[in-house]
This record gives sequence, structure tokens and C-alpha cells, in this order.
Amino acid sequence: MGSYSGSIYVFISSNGSSWVQSVKVVTLDGKAYDHFGWAVSGLSSSTFAAGAYGVDDDTGSVYVFTSRNGVSWVQANKVIALDGKADDQFGWAVSSLSSSSFVAGAYGEDGMGSSSGSVYIFTSTNGVSWVQSDKVVASDGETDDQFGWAVSGLSDSTFSVGAHGNDNMGSSSGSVYVFTYGCESDSQCGDPEPVCSDHACAACTSDSECSLGSCLVSGACGFTTTPMPTTMAIKAEFKIGL
Repeated sequence: MGSYSGSIYVFISSNGSSWVQSVKVVTLDGKAYDHFGWAVSGLSSSTFAAGAYGVDDDTGSVYVFTSRNGVSWVQANKVIALDGKADDQFGWAVSSLSSSSFVAGAYGEDGMGSSSGSVYIFTSTNGVSWVQSDKVVASDGETDDQFGWAVSGLSDSTFSVGAHGNDNMGSSSGSVYVFTYGCESDSQCGDPEPVCSDHACAACTSDSECSLGSCLVSGACGFTTTPMPTTMAIKAEFKIGL
């Protein structure tokens, strides 16, 4: 389908230890430099979402695939940001919130300045039709923060967002923002503070992240100080009453 068009390989196992490739998945409209498969997140045992940040001059999109038997997969939908434009790179990061919702980062979006970044939330009532339900940005977002470089669903109502270009603790020291939905007041969501035990936190604090239950793990790709700090520029953000 062209250079760097991208694809996804699905592997299955009958015993949890031996895995075999069951299918190779491509998009229906794939083109060169789409970079389909750059980000992948399973929404359920029969549904996954995959980012293709290069679609339409790096505007980006996310494709949702479904399967009835775990072997044959069909493209159920292609979603784009409602305000998407070239170089937003929507779909650079994708993470499930639940079987009916996911978040997708667009770190090149310019809402708070060039490449300040944003994250979009999509929901579905039937697993096939997906609609953009919200867009979030960092309350202190600035040019080149690249908010949305990494995203991770922590629960069906909480997710974290990496902004590896944020300068809170120095040039490109990076920050992770935690968003919670459904709160009627900030106090109901707790009151974490943005802290860092070492003010020399190195670049790319939020280069990649994943969740382990209620714990958040965030990578620091340029970190050189030993020992590692126990806390790293975590910021709380709240979506009130949603």
C-alpha cells in the first residue's frame, strides 16, 4: 500500500504461551506514509483501535477494527478529530478507557500555541459508530509542550497524558497530566500536586507511560540522575460534572 503505509498483525494463543499469527490487518484507504499501527489499543477481546498519525499530511486518524471470531477482522470505523488539520498527528497515541471509549493524542495540535497538543475522547454505544465526545488541553499548555505525546487509560473515567516538551522543571523536562471525569468538585477527585523530587529532572519525563492498576508508570527517556526521583511532575486536571 506504499512506503510506511503500515499494518497490524494479530496473534492468537490457545495456551497463553505459544502464539501464532492469525491475520495481517490493513486499512481500506491506506496510503504511503500513513503510519497505520504506530499506536494500538485493545478495547475488548473483539475490538481494537489503531492510530495512523500520517493520514492526510499528518492530520492523522484512528481506525477501529472488530471481529466476531477473533480471526477475521474488519474495519468498522475511521475517526478523525473534528477540528483536525495538517501536522496535528492525531492518533500518535491511543489508549482504551473501556470497551466503549478511548482517548487519542494529537501532540502537534496548535490550540494553545504551535505543537502545544491536545487529546480527544471518543465514545460508542454500539461498538461500530464512534463520535468525538470531548477534547482536552492542558490548562497551562504552551508552544511545543507536545501534550498528547503519550496517553494511558487508568480507568473508565480517568486517564493520563504525557507532555514531554513541557518546561515546568527546565527545558523539555516534561509533565504528566491526570484527568478525571464525573467529579462535582475538585475535592471529590483528590488534590494531587505537581511535584518533582529532583529539580534537574531530565528531558522526556512523559515519553511513554502505562498504568498498573491505580499506579502510573512514566518513562524518562533522557533521565541521567541517579537515583531516580520517586515523583515526577504529575499534574491533576479535572472535568467537572461530566
